Amino acid sequence: MKRTSSKSICYKYDTTDPSHCAEQNTCSTEPLTLSERITRNPHVHVTFTGWTDPFPSGGNQNHSSGIESFEVYVNEIVPPNGTLSSLVLSKKVNQAVSSVSLNLTSNKPKLYCITLETKDFANNVRHARRFVLYDNQSFLNTSSDNLFKITSASNAEHYIWQTHHKDLCVVWKEYFYNKFYLENKVLNPIKPNSLIPVDSIYEQNKGILPVSGTPNIDGIVGFVFHWTRKRQFHVNITGSETVPVFQNQQFCKALDMEDGDTFYIQVEAIDIANNRLGSNRTLFIDRTAPQIVNIGLLKNGVMQLFVHDTTDLSRMTLYFETYDSHSGIRNVKWTVGIVDTRVELGSGVLAANNVKEVTCLTTPTFLSFLCYIKTCKQHVLFFNE
Repeated sequence: MKRTSSKSICYKYDTTDPSHCAEQNTCSTEPLTLSERITRNPHVHVTFTGWTDPFPSGGNQNHSSGIESFEVYVNEIVPPNGTLSSLVLSKKVNQAVSSVSLNLTSNKPKLYCITLETKDFANNVRHARRFVLYDNQSFLNTSSDNLFKITSASNAEHYIWQTHHKDLCVVWKEYFYNKFYLENKVLNPIKPNSLIPVDSIYEQNKGILPVSGTPNIDGIVGFVFHWTRKRQFHVNITGSETVPVFQNQQFCKALDMEDGDTFYIQVEAIDIANNRLGSNRTLFIDRTAPQIVNIGLLKNGVMQLFVHDTTDLSRMTLYFETYDSHSGIRNVKWTVGIVDTRVELGSGVLAANNVKEVTCLTTPTFLSFLCYIKTCKQHVLFFNE
């Protein structure tokens, strides 16, 4: 008697790579999620949920080989070209596990590439990658003070007096910097891994630390302009505004100002690691010219404006009063001459006389004082020529 036996074998043909639900727009999660993208903590938690192994058209999930494992690779991004270093570490788990923890401890700031490899039982793989910056050491610095100035102010007055009421403008080119990022261009564009193709939603094309690089100035990614206006007999007014194009390292702001106002300006730099550093400047507003009053000639204590001859003039004293209630008087340039012939008889410069007293008095003679912010300035001047 002839006997026969048979056995059925189910063969699954699977050439399709694993897929994440975000690719089909059926979820809002990412293929690879990191607990932090920019961190001072070396311990980073990596999560990968929403992965499936696609089945053929007209079939069902039983027709796919299924997810076998997940493996996480860590490489350092090497500046300045954005190439990948050799493997730093890796962790592999089966399909039942959806997260791993990494220890990225380093003695200096580093940018890491975290690559997830999702593999099915048919050895089809899909890769996704994200980047994480570990930095618990770098800090911001400032360079030469003359690189940070209020350019709307007068350069003749060391940029502290503004003699108009137009926009207040500040420039700070190359003033702020982070030394580590100045010397290590880790925020440059990142090159693709020729051995592991990553594209579409599986690549970090947007968001924090994109593959195209992070715009920065020596690690700085933004500036904030702060200001406070102090006006006599008024409540101080303050404001803040993010500088819209931070790469220009300059900013102009239209502010309500009057003569006598004082503005306290701060520019605050913010770097990629969220370190912050501010520098301050003070600006005084005065667009009005000094006042000159009661000008005349003194002869024997009598004020007059006529002269008989040069001999008579030589025995006289030129008298005038001048003041500036906002910025004060620094000096007085004077000239005495003949109008008709345009002959100059004499000229010179007089320095202002600061009276170091808190209380300002007016004497019963021709001497009086200007009181400004607890400082008295003699503003009645006499001189002989």
